[in-house]
Amino acid sequence: MGIEMIRKTLCDKKVLLILDDVDNRDQLSKLAGKSDWFGSGSRIIITTRDINFLPIKEKDKGSSFQAHSQEFQYYKMKEMDFFYALRLFSKHAFEMDLPPHDFDDISRKITTTTGGLPLAIAVIGSSLQGKSKTSWKVTLQKLKSVPNREVFNKLKFSYDMLEPEQQEIFLDISCFFIGKDILHPSYMWKASNYFPEMELLVLTRKSLIKITKDLKFWMHDQLRDLGREIVRCEDINFPENCSRLWEPEFALEVVQRKKVSENLKVIEIYFGTSMKRIPDFSKCSNLRRLTIQSCASLLVNDGSLSQLEHLKYLKICSWNIVTLYSPIEANRCDDLFPKPSIFGSLKSLSMLIIKGMSIHELPHSIGEMTSLNELSLTNSNLPKLPNSVGGLRMLRTMTLTDSWIAKLPKTIGGLESLLELDLTRTRIRKLPASIGNLKKLRKMSMLQAPIKKLPKEIGGLESLLVLDLNYTKITKLPTSIGKLKQLEILGVIGTAIRELPNAIWMLKNLKVLNAGSCENMEEKFQVKFRVYLFLGGYSYQRARLGDCPQL
Repeated sequence: MGIEMIRKTLCDKKVLLILDDVDNRDQLSKLAGKSDWFGSGSRIIITTRDINFLPIKEKDKGSSFQAHSQEFQYYKMKEMDFFYALRLFSKHAFEMDLPPHDFDDISRKITTTTGGLPLAIAVIGSSLQGKSKTSWKVTLQKLKSVPNREVFNKLKFSYDMLEPEQQEIFLDISCFFIGKDILHPSYMWKASNYFPEMELLVLTRKSLIKITKDLKFWMHDQLRDLGREIVRCEDINFPENCSRLWEPEFALEVVQRKKVSENLKVIEIYFGTSMKRIPDFSKCSNLRRLTIQSCASLLVNDGSLSQLEHLKYLKICSWNIVTLYSPIEANRCDDLFPKPSIFGSLKSLSMLIIKGMSIHELPHSIGEMTSLNELSLTNSNLPKLPNSVGGLRMLRTMTLTDSWIAKLPKTIGGLESLLELDLTRTRIRKLPASIGNLKKLRKMSMLQAPIKKLPKEIGGLESLLVLDLNYTKITKLPTSIGKLKQLEILGVIGTAIRELPNAIWMLKNLKVLNAGSCENMEEKFQVKFRVYLFLGGYSYQRARLGDCPQL
C-alpha cells in the first residue's frame, strides 16, 4: 500500500529524499526501491553505519570499495572538525555556540576525548548541562578511563550485530593493533580459521574500523574504548581473568603473581632488567598471541611454552641488539628452548619472531610447525638453521637480518610457498643450488652480505620481482639471470662487478637498475648500456650508473 502510494504520488516529481540511519536492504527497497519511482533529477541521500546492504562491490581483494554504477555514489563521512565539535558540545551543555570563559578549557578537553563523534558529543554534553565544575572534572576523568555508558550502549549495538569471528577480530584490533600493520594479525586470524579479508571488509563497511593507505589499522577513540570496555566487563572484579591484557604493566603484574587465567587469549609483557625467566604459561590453554619484550638477551624458559597448543603468534624480543659486528656473548641462551620437541607442540603457530636474543641453536622440531607463515630470526648470534627448516611448506616470509647465520641448509629449496627471503647483513658467502626451487619467491635481499657469487640456479626464481645485491662482494652475475623474466628491480650498488652480462637485456620487465658506486665497472659497459637503451626500446624507469669512477 505504502509503496504504491509513493510510486503514484512521486513518479513525476523531482524530489529530495533523505533516509536517515538505514541499516538493512528491506528499508531501502520499500522507501526507494527503483529509480523510476521518482521524477527525473531526483536525489536520494542515505545515511548509514553499515553499507553491506548497499549495491557496492570491491575494487580488489585488499582494498576498500566502489559504487556499483553511476546512479550510486558513496561518500565516507570525515571526522568532525574540532571547532564544530566544540560548538555542538556547547549547544547541548550550555545552549550556547561557545562555552563560557570559565568552562572553556575543560569543555575543550572533554570534546577532545569524544574524538569528534557527534553521538558522543551530544550525549555527554547533555548529561553535563547544569552540573557543577566538580562533576565536569569527574566526568573528564571517567571519559579517559571508561566510556560514557549511554554512548557505550548505543555503540555496542553495532558490535552485538557482528558474527562471533568478527567480534573477536574487532576486540583484537581495539586492544592491540591500532596503528599496526594488517599483515601480522591477519596471519594469526587465518591460523584461527577466520577469514580476515572478508571479516575486515565487514568491519570497515560497518564503520567500526578503517584501513589506511599504508595498510594499517585505524579506529575511532570511542570505538577503541568500546572494545576495551567489553573486554573489561568480562570480569570487572578480577581483570586478570579477562581474555586480553593490553596494558604491559598490569600484564606483567598478573604473570608475576601467577594469576594468569585459562580465559587469556592475548597478552603483551614488557620485562625489566631484573627479569631473567619466562613466566609459567601452562595454565593459559587458550592463549593465541604472546609477545614478550625484555631488556635482557638471555631468558630462561621453563618449557611451559610447549604446552600452548593453540598459540598462533609468538614474539620474543630483547632491546639489547646483537649486531653482526658486536662481540659474541660468553653465555649461550640454550635455555630459551630447553626442550628439543618444543616447536613440535606448536603446530598451530603461524608467526614466530625472535629478535635480539642470544641463541646457540634452534631445535630440529622447528620443521614440524606446519602452519608457520612467517619466521623472523633477526639481530641474533644464531650460527645456522637446522635442516628441518625445509619442512615449513606454508612459510611465506623468512627474515634473517643481522643474524650470524653463515650458511643456508640445502633443504631451503623445500620452502615451496616462500615469497620473501631477507638475508640482509648475514654472514652468508654462498647460496645452495636448491635456491632455484623457490618458484614463488618474489623478493630476495642480500644487502651487505659477504656473498661473492650467485649459483647458476638463481635463474629458477621465475616469480622474482626484486633482487637486492647492494654492497655485497659479488664480482660477476651469472648468465642465468636473464631467465628472471618477472624481475623489476635489480640492485648491485657498491659491488665489485666489472660489467653486467648480455643476458641483462633479456629482462623485459626491468624498471629499476641500480649499479652506482661500482669501482671496477668498465667504461665499455656504459657505451653498450646507452646503445641498448636507445635502440632496444627498453622500459627502464631508472638506471643509476653515474657513481661508477671509470664511467
